[in-house]
Amino acid sequence: MVLTVDGVPRTVGPLSPFAFSGAAVTDCRLVAGRVRNLNVMTRRERARAQVRIVTVAAEPAESADSVLEAECAEGETLLVMATTEGVVVGGPNGRETALGRLDCVRREGRGVLTLRGDGVVAEIRITGMP
Repeated sequence: MVLTVDGVPRTVGPLSPFAFSGAAVTDCRLVAGRVRNLNVMTRRERARAQVRIVTVAAEPAESADSVLEAECAEGETLLVMATTEGVVVGGPNGRETALGRLDCVRREGRGVLTLRGDGVVAEIRITGMP
């Protein structure tokens, strides 16, 4: 997809976060068929958001799965959205849930989510402004 923001074209590939102001003039052109976009919008004066793509990789069969931790800070909202199958998320109660593609888990305030398996997630952090 070629995304034009305020007159400047930029090629945006799969799973490539790209931040820009909601006040910008935008246009897009598809270059290789259909796409699915994830947009995270916040009010600038109230919150800011960060999006990061995280690969959750299983260890070799002879060892236990690797576990990634996504820590959520006080005053923060953490969203973990699976972009593939194969990811299991665990919360503070120790219960684990397998995520399907495009499933999303939300954590608010201090705490940790664990991620294991073999797949990719979008980690979205929304932090309130003081």
